[in-house]
Amino acid sequence: MRVFDFSSHNRIKDWNLIKQNCDAVILRCGYRGYGSSGRLVKDKKFEENRAKCKELNIPYGVYFFPTSITVQEAVQEADWVYALIKDDKLAFPVFADSEMAESKNKTGRSDRLSKQDRTTYLVAFLERLKEHGIKCGIYASTSWYKDRLNDSVLLSYPHWVAQYSNKCTYKGAKIGWQYTSTLSIPAAVEKPFDCSEFYTEVNLPVAVATPTLRRGCKGEEVRLLQRNLQMCGYSLDADGSFGQISERTVKAWQKANGLVDDGIYGRKSHDKMVELLSEKRV
Repeated sequence: MRVFDFSSHNRIKDWNLIKQNCDAVILRCGYRGYGSSGRLVKDKKFEENRAKCKELNIPYGVYFFPTSITVQEAVQEADWVYALIKDDKLAFPVFADSEMAESKNKTGRSDRLSKQDRTTYLVAFLERLKEHGIKCGIYASTSWYKDRLNDSVLLSYPHWVAQYSNKCTYKGAKIGWQYTSTLSIPAAVEKPFDCSEFYTEVNLPVAVATPTLRRGCKGEEVRLLQRNLQMCGYSLDADGSFGQISERTVKAWQKANGLVDDGIYGRKSHDKMVELLSEKRV
């Protein structure tokens, strides 16, 4: 799918030409302000752009630019986005746009967060949207996934990757690749703009915890296993600690999938998890 993305920075001159030249669009619905107040702001062109998509039957999705610096702010952002798009029939997951707010001096309110904190707040935003029943994912550049996020914690969320090149070198799975910011259709859009390639039949990124994990284990692999179990429909916290609840959940999952329900996540459990998660779709 050829997909354009627009915000108030783009002056669109002819929506009929947009429809003729792409399969879908993704619109910025809003952002949290970059300054200390962190005010939640709707994109000035969002209502107009959304209305045009509906009028012309152009499939569309949305993205939001978060600058949260606490879990509470991240949850607030997700609630704000949900209220704005809850009645929309979106063609894509709602994407959190994770990048530098003020790229020159890095003075945006969230620009100097640690990798761990930025990932924590991003997960809080995405998980809150999931609680609302909204499919959600992440937009970031290849280098940002590597250097500014703990991507191993995020692999269960659909990835939209930006890399302006003739190929995308991101090593993980992705559902979209933004390959240019300089597409030009002068009769349709005043200035050059972003274009992506999306894949309509792509498995969710499959990041499966490695064996062997059991009660008492701690760390990122345990957290990943807990997220794997969440993807399989089980309710537990992804806190990175393999305790009683995790053991009980693993046993229930093993029993439901014809495995020995000993609560130990070993090779057979790993292989079954790979099989199950490979079948999941966006």
